[in-house]
Amino acid sequence: MFLAWQYPLPEPASFDTDPEYSFMIDVIDIFGLLTSTTITHPPNELAAVALACHGYLSNSPVNLSLAISFKALELFCSIKLVKASFSAEAFAKLIPYCPMYRKALADALDIYLTICCSPLTRVIVQLGA
Repeated sequence: MFLAWQYPLPEPASFDTDPEYSFMIDVIDIFGLLTSTTITHPPNELAAVALACHGYLSNSPVNLSLAISFKALELFCSIKLVKASFSAEAFAKLIPYCPMYRKALADALDIYLTICCSPLTRVIVQLGA
């Protein structure tokens, strides 16, 4: 789903707008003013997958209470490449600060890095390198 978000098709997929398959979630996105958003998904799709299709990653696959945008995670990762000591707490202070955001950002960054490294690992295994 991350690759589908990163390289979208020209036409976005249409989602069933049935409120039964919608949920509200708090979001961290330093590129916008949203503090929460509504995620709509088809009945046969997991909530975490629908979240990824909308450009967000949760810090937990089961209890979806907070989502961080992929763009914010890309920025956080880029900053850490330049300054490795840049902490999740420092990044959390770029937005209206809440103490729980530090742990959520740190957890989401670990998940994001795992997702980004997964395709590279598969290519290396297939090439036998």
